Amino acid sequence: ASRRHNFRHIRRIIVTDNIKRAAVIDIGSNSIRCALYAFDGESYSSSPKKLITTRLGEGLIESGALNERAMRDTLDAAATFAKEADECGIRVFAYATSAVRDASNGGEFVKTLAAATGASVDVLSGEREARYAYDGAVGDAGGGLIDIGGGSTQITTQSFCTSAPMGCVRARDLTKGAASLSELRTNIEDALGRMLKLPKLDEDRWTGVGGTITTLAALSLGMESYDPERIKDAVITPDSLEGLIEELDRMGEKRRHHPLLVKRHDVIICGAAILAYEMRVIGAKEIHAADSDGMEGYFMHIAKSILGSLD
Repeated sequence: ASRRHNFRHIRRIIVTDNIKRAAVIDIGSNSIRCALYAFDGESYSSSPKKLITTRLGEGLIESGALNERAMRDTLDAAATFAKEADECGIRVFAYATSAVRDASNGGEFVKTLAAATGASVDVLSGEREARYAYDGAVGDAGGGLIDIGGGSTQITTQSFCTSAPMGCVRARDLTKGAASLSELRTNIEDALGRMLKLPKLDEDRWTGVGGTITTLAALSLGMESYDPERIKDAVITPDSLEGLIEELDRMGEKRRHHPLLVKRHDVIICGAAILAYEMRVIGAKEIHAADSDGMEGYFMHIAKSILGSLD
């Protein structure tokens, strides 16, 4: 079986003497995630991903710095994940994305994170973030990838890669004063138009990753709780996305009571607006959601570069 196949289908950790294992912590702008990965020399396996929402990128668009509350919550989450891995005898690897790389105090926060987790923190550039997500979600299958996070969005193909500092949390901060859905979308699209110079991208298949897209996919399938195994069955078209945006807008404050939206009720429309704009501009006719993303891609990087040093 291929590496891509194994990342997609094997969801267990096999513990044997010759297994190389690692815990990967993703320090994102909206949430902190962790999963355990293993490689037996031929195939990969992984545990389900754990997630804690900390909104590390909240307020960054106004202040340019990470706020104290978000840093404290992120430190607590990362330290908890690192402790769990350490208790299992598994080495921890951590990487940070948009919020940390863009914040004026990001460098100092990385030092604090390293002390709290016992692991160095790799701050990814936008291009590295995009490429790891592409490797984890698309791999050798080819096609294009849209990745919408809390602080940034990436669009990647085998020959094209771009990243912009606009994810669902930053878009929410940008549009706080919007009086209507139309105004919100106009503000987001104007900002993206300034940040991204996107050509039409002729790809037969587009894959989508990140919390915005997987949540929209789950909603499109009528899920009440997130099931990573079913996400691959979701297909988002421009028309179905417009329907989801209108439905979410009509829900208003009721969004916060939907099981899938408790932690995302105030940013989901902003993320959906980003996706709608990008699909229209690049000419994507449909998006296939994927649960595998940059975490899998980052573990591939670890396995290739420093596998021999893994415990």
